[in-house]
Amino acid sequence: MSISLNLVIYQHENGKFSEENLKTVRCEEVSESLLEQILKTNKMQTTKVYFDDSFDESFDIEYFDNQDIETILSELKDLFTNLISHEYSELIDKENISSEKNSNLKNFIVDSTVGDSHQNPTELAIARFRILTGVIGMFMDKHNKFSDETGAIIKLG
Repeated sequence: MSISLNLVIYQHENGKFSEENLKTVRCEEVSESLLEQILKTNKMQTTKVYFDDSFDESFDIEYFDNQDIETILSELKDLFTNLISHEYSELIDKENISSEKNSNLKNFIVDSTVGDSHQNPTELAIARFRILTGVIGMFMDKHNKFSDETGAIIKLG
């Protein structure tokens, strides 16, 4: 199952989000297992988004609270460090079993369904790095470029 996180900018007035003139800044694939890891320590919020500025009809979205972005970014960077360590140990010593801490990373960032299509260990490593660095990049963009933008949020796509 493909899940995405989207960095979007909604029109925001009087505490309400409007989809009118929505700007999608970035969209990144995220595995279910990586999303679950983020959600262990950070809860998503739910809010209404109105179709236009008449504020008559709306739908609900789930998003990460702006106050949690820096914490999530720190956790993702730690995960990246662990992933580098894991991939390095896999590359250097393929015959030894990697540490238990890092061995869970094999199917953590890339779900098993994605892993089935990438039998080559190098392709799996590339997929893990691509997914994780994409998600990290999105949270960095939100933190560095859009932290003061009230309509900018990272939402589940």
